[in-house]
Order: sequence, then structure tokens, then C-alpha cells
Amino acid sequence: MIPIKYVNIPYEHFGLVYRDGRFVKLLKPGRTWYFDPLMRVSIGKLWQGKPWIEMPATQLRQLRESPAIQEHAAFIDLKDTQRALVWLDGRFHGILEPGLYAYWKTVVEVRVEIMDVRNILFRHDEADIILKTAAAKRHLDVYETAENLGSVVYVDGRFHGVYGPGTIGYWKNGLTVRRESFALPWLPMNDNELEKLREDGQLDAFASFVDVQDNQRALVWFNGRFHCILGPGLYAYLKEGHEARVNLIDATMPQFIYDELDVIFKHAEALRQLAVYEIADNEQGVLYQDGKFSELLSPGRYAFWKDVGNVRVRQYDLREQVLDVSGQEIMTADKVTLRLNAVLSYRIVDVRKAAETVKDAEQALYRELQLIIRAEVGGRTLDQLLTDKTAVAHDALKSIQQKAEDYGLEVKGLGIRDVILPGDMKELLNQVIEAEKAAQANVIKRREETAAMRSQLNTAKMIEDNPTLLRLRELETVEKIAEKSNLQIFVGDGQGLTKSIVKLV
Repeated sequence: MIPIKYVNIPYEHFGLVYRDGRFVKLLKPGRTWYFDPLMRVSIGKLWQGKPWIEMPATQLRQLRESPAIQEHAAFIDLKDTQRALVWLDGRFHGILEPGLYAYWKTVVEVRVEIMDVRNILFRHDEADIILKTAAAKRHLDVYETAENLGSVVYVDGRFHGVYGPGTIGYWKNGLTVRRESFALPWLPMNDNELEKLREDGQLDAFASFVDVQDNQRALVWFNGRFHCILGPGLYAYLKEGHEARVNLIDATMPQFIYDELDVIFKHAEALRQLAVYEIADNEQGVLYQDGKFSELLSPGRYAFWKDVGNVRVRQYDLREQVLDVSGQEIMTADKVTLRLNAVLSYRIVDVRKAAETVKDAEQALYRELQLIIRAEVGGRTLDQLLTDKTAVAHDALKSIQQKAEDYGLEVKGLGIRDVILPGDMKELLNQVIEAEKAAQANVIKRREETAAMRSQLNTAKMIEDNPTLLRLRELETVEKIAEKSNLQIFVGDGQGLTKSIVKLV
């Protein structure tokens, strides 16, 4: 057998020379002669067309020990707690698991970053790009958190961290990862959990605390906008993306006084802590604290802590008001049942008396007015009532004014609007009225007839005493006849004239 052998290494290949199974030499592309009388040499070929050198791990370890290969290849040796992020020509390629890897330096630009997975949270400047790839999801648990949400992460049941909106990844290294989403910015933990985390300092990197004592309330602004009012308790909010301003307010007094009330009242969140009262320009309020009168409230807006003392505000309209008493069925003194409608005008002059004397001043006034009207109508006959309704209203007004004063009210006026009779009574009354009117008409007729006869008698006496008057009356009569008959009349003596007219007619 010929001891000298010939080998041809193609372009883009390297030759690997092994003696007795151990790598000894690297051959570049081209023809090579070598002496091997004992058949101890073997030559393998590696193609450089792929970035990665693909061969068993034992052979890679031998290559790594050779200075000749170091010029052309780079090696990655990943421990069990490590993973490698790989970029080829500036593009993310994948994640390498524990093991030994080698790649050609001259084929493509390779960038490798080694990560320690004992830190289970995946952090990287290009995390948004990496976590979207299928390669990343084979090695990482990837969680998407919506824009208005945050995440609390527990690893093997222990708190690990708090994160805002975005994508986060955790290495799949055998640990159990549990994630809880919450609405930003407040962390979803009770006081005991937050107190423990605050003592341990585990939240210092993620959140800020707000500690509100029992006699305090906290006004919270985020990024320059009012957010909420916090009651007693321990709270924590996510620092990331939230520039906070917190004002602690002394809540030992029930009334809440603050410069920016208008801004706070616009938020429904504030109404969970505050009872808000609006006293209009034409109103007055009465404030009671713990069941005792405190003060009268002028027009304006007032706010009180809901859970600080017992606060009650009663509001009263000071304008003149109208009270209708309609459809009251009442029996007169002569046993006639009728329905009556009345209207009363009043206003409140003493709001404290109105609040403390009766539960509902208007209802009390209505009840008293009913009783007074019944008493006034019941003491009169139907004729008396119909003859002078004003007297009924006047007497009732005097009585109701005295009662109203006890309630802090001033009655301005009272009127009987309608008196409604039953159908049969209405018919009888109409007949009576008709008879009365007929009698009145007869009296007037007889009076006029008597006056006419008296006038005629007086005229006859005057003519008898003065014949010239008769002559004038005759001339007036002749004038009227001449106008109608278009006649020409020649006047003679009085008797002749009269006879002539009679003859013509």
C-alpha cells in the first residue's frame, strides 16, 4: 500500500486531520499530500456555507483545543444555567440551550449574548423584538399585558415583581410562574401583604406606598390629573409611567374644605368618599352633626366625609310656593255635600324651625289647611257659602297663618278656587236661580210700564194746559208723514190742517 496519500479540499471547506482519532491539523482549500504508512490518519471535511459547525460535542471539544481553529471559528460553551441569544447579520436568530457550539467567523456576522436563567425574568434592550419570535416562545413563557393593566408575578408562590403594560418573558427553567393582572395604577394586595413587602423592600424598585391613617384621607393626582380619594389603609401604586402627587387631609372634622373642590367633584370616584350638597341661590340649608344643629348653610357647594360622624343637611327653597288643596269633599251646615278646591301661597321664613318642628313642613301645612277649610265650610250653610266665598277664605287665612308661623312658614294668601256641587243639587240650584231671574224680570217689566204710563199722563196734562204744545206735536207728525209719502202740505189753521191730513190719509 502506498504510504503517501492525496486529498483535495474543495472551496469553502476546511479539512480536519485526525491521527488515531484525535484532531491534529486544519487543512485549507486545495490539494494536499500526506504520509500515512500505518493508516492512522483520517481526514474529514467541513463546509463553511453554514454558520454553525455541525459535529458531535466530543469532536468540537477537540477542535476548541487547537490553536489553528481559533482563527477561523468561535466556540460557545453554555452551562445548565445559561442560554445564548444569537444574531446573524444583525437579525435575531434564536436561543441556544446548554451545550457546546461553534460557528465560523468568516461566513456571517454572528453576535452572541449569554444569559443567566437563574434570574428568571428575561430582560434585554431588544426584548420587544425577541419575545415576538417563535424561537423565544420555545424557551420563554411570554405574557402580554394590555395598555391599562399591570401584572404581579409570583415564582413558586413567592412574590417576584410588578410590571406595567407591555410584553414580559420568563425563562422555562422548571419554576412555576403565576401572573395576576390588575387595573393600573394600584397594586391588588391587601394591607398585610403590602406591609410585608414594604418591610422586605421587595417593592421598592417597582412601587411607591401611600399610608393613610384612620383620621386621614388622601387626595391623589397622577400625571397632573385628579385620580381618586383614598380612605384609611396602606396602598401601593406602580411607579412606571405614573408621576404622582398625594395630599394627606386631616379628616377629624366632617366637613371637607379644599381649594380644588370643583375639580374633585367632577370625578365619580370622589363621591365614594364624599357626600356633596349643592345649595342653590334661592335656597338655604340646615346642617346637623351627630343629631345636633350645627349651622345654617348659605348658597354654595358643601362636601362632608361619609364615614366621619353623622352628617345631615336639609335644604329649603325660600321662594314663594303654591299649595293646591283639590277635591275636598265637605258637608255644609245644612247637610249639603260638595267638593271644594282651594289654593294657598306661602314661603319659608325660618328654615331651622321648619326642619325641627315637623318632618315635612309642606305636608303639615297641607293637613292643617284641610282641617281649617272643613271647619269653616262645615259652619256655614250652602247659601252662605255661595253668597260670600271670600269670607270663608278670609277666616281660613287667619287660622292657617297662626299654624304656619309655628312651622316657620309665612302664608301670603288663600283663595277658594272652585265649589263643585253634586249633579241633583246643581239642577235644583239652577231652577232656583232661573225662578229668581224670572221674578226679577217681571218686576223690572212692571216698573217700566208704570213709568211709561206716568210719563203719558204728565204729557197729556201739559198739552191740556198749553195748546201750543199740541200744535207742535201735530207739526212733527205731519213732517214724518210727508217724508215717507213725498207729499206737499199747505198749512192753514190748526183745525183745518188736522182735518185735511185725516182726509188725505
